[in-house]
Amino acid sequence: MSTLKVNTIRHTGASSDAVTLASDGTCTAKITNNLSNRNKIINGAQVVDQRGLATEATPAHDQYLTDRWNAHLSQGSKYKVQQVTESPAGFTNSLKVTSLSAYTPVAADYFLINQYIEGYNMSDLGWGAVGAKTVTISFWVRSSVTGNYALALRQPWNRAQNQSYTISSADTWEKKSLTFTGDTSGTWNTTNGQGMSVGFILGGGSNYEATSGSWGAGSHFRFSGATNLVSTNAATFYITGVQLEVGDVATDFEHRSYSDELARCHRYYYKHVEGNSKVISLGFSSATNQVSGYIQFPVPMRSSPSIDHTNGDNYYRLGAGNLGGDKYVDGAWAVTGTTDQSTRIYATPQSTLTAGEPGLVETTNASAYLAFSSEL
Repeated sequence: MSTLKVNTIRHTGASSDAVTLASDGTCTAKITNNLSNRNKIINGAQVVDQRGLATEATPAHDQYLTDRWNAHLSQGSKYKVQQVTESPAGFTNSLKVTSLSAYTPVAADYFLINQYIEGYNMSDLGWGAVGAKTVTISFWVRSSVTGNYALALRQPWNRAQNQSYTISSADTWEKKSLTFTGDTSGTWNTTNGQGMSVGFILGGGSNYEATSGSWGAGSHFRFSGATNLVSTNAATFYITGVQLEVGDVATDFEHRSYSDELARCHRYYYKHVEGNSKVISLGFSSATNQVSGYIQFPVPMRSSPSIDHTNGDNYYRLGAGNLGGDKYVDGAWAVTGTTDQSTRIYATPQSTLTAGEPGLVETTNASAYLAFSSEL
């Protein structure tokens, strides 16, 4: 028997060692395909879309798109977004961005597709101190405009590092990966607030420029000369398969089950009902001029949420029971006694009720929906 004695093993084309051997006979190795729960991005494959982005939308600033992704922009009407089925092999959806004009950004402009990562979900990185861990982000991207694009990790508005990646072939899916050393400065949130933002830069001005590849104060999310997608009318940009993980190696994308991904999204946004004849809750006339119901959230939300809903004449009712017919509600729902796990909802009936009558709180219009938001 022969013995191979080496200190490290590295592929000829790699920039780091795959296996490092210690003098005590142990080793450390970079394993790329057997780790679960490694992706800090939620809905990186763009499969969850509770807000219905299958229809194109022109977003406002900080408007949420597919779940967990939002539009971070200095002015509206420069691009539209949509969840689409155009995707690389192994994926079913992507987020599509289409430029609406040939706009040249001024110094204070910014146009990003962004995801905020909750502080709890990045607390293991140890950023802001010696020993901060390195992370790698990988993703699939496609655009009609080739060039050098910027991607940034930020402690929102206070710390940032941008890096460059190149789209070399128009209208072709390409996989990219970028490695960021951990930031040893700044104060990074490790509770339930905004911990980090991950931003794909679609355009921006000189106020947000800095040299790529190093951490600095401020929100310098782009480099000088970075491609501005919004400067080309009708330009398209697609992203999917986004993964952020500890280490300097991009592993295979972690495909989670739809139910698992949806539950993770429900911590931030939960659509309880949508459409006609949907039961919201058991309810009752808590007063002659008030209808009440109780809702339990499927998972604990990030914090006590706000209510998000449509309203209109005959959108909702308190029905069934002994009420003697439907009692329509004005639809201006409010919440009280809300926690991260449940809430009481209440609204005003369109006609006087007898206090204490039970019934089902239901939708009565195809456009009706009721949801709860605890977004970052």
